[in-house]
Amino acid sequence: MSGLERRGHRFARYADDFTIMVKSARAGERVMAGVRKFLERKLKLKVNEEKSAVVKSSALNFLGFAFRGAKIGWSERSLHRFVFRVRKLTSRRRGVAMARRLNELAQYLRGWMGYFGLSHTYGAVGLLEKWIRRRLRCCYWKMWKTRGNRIRQLWRLGACCRDAILHGLSHRGRGAGRCPNLRPLTTP
Repeated sequence: MSGLERRGHRFARYADDFTIMVKSARAGERVMAGVRKFLERKLKLKVNEEKSAVVKSSALNFLGFAFRGAKIGWSERSLHRFVFRVRKLTSRRRGVAMARRLNELAQYLRGWMGYFGLSHTYGAVGLLEKWIRRRLRCCYWKMWKTRGNRIRQLWRLGACCRDAILHGLSHRGRGAGRCPNLRPLTTP
C-alpha cells in the first residue's frame, strides 16, 4: 500500500478490508480502478463488487461502523446483529442455568462495547440496557413459575411484603416488550 501513501491518499485497513479517502467522486473512481487493477493483476485477488463502491464519507459503513460527518456510530446491520444475539442469549426457552446465561451475556456485552465503545451513540445504550434488563426479568419470572414462588423470591430480594404480593399475583405476565426502535447514527 506504499503506492497509496506516495500518491498522498489517506487509507484505513483491517486485514483484507480497507477504505481509501479522496477529495472527489471522480478521483474515487480513478483510484478504485487503479486499486482494482493492482489487486486483480498483481496480487491475483478477487475484488468483491457488492462491497466495493465509491461513496461520500457521510454514507460510509466500514467494519460495522457508520460514519456520518465527524460522528462515528454502529451501522444498522451491526445493531440488528446485536439485537438478534441478545434475544438468543436471553431467550426464555433456553434451558440453561441463570448464572450461565448471565455470564454469556456479560461476556458478549463486554466484547461488543469494547469494539463499539468509541461510537457517538450514547443515548441508545441506555435504551438497550433497559430492554436487556426487562428481558432478564422475564427469564427470572418464567423460572419462578408459580405465584407463591414469585412472591417468595421477590420478598427474598428485598421487595416489601405488599409489593411482592401485588406483583406476584399480577396477571399481566412477563411483559418482555419489544426492542426499542433504535436507529443507527443518522446524517446530521
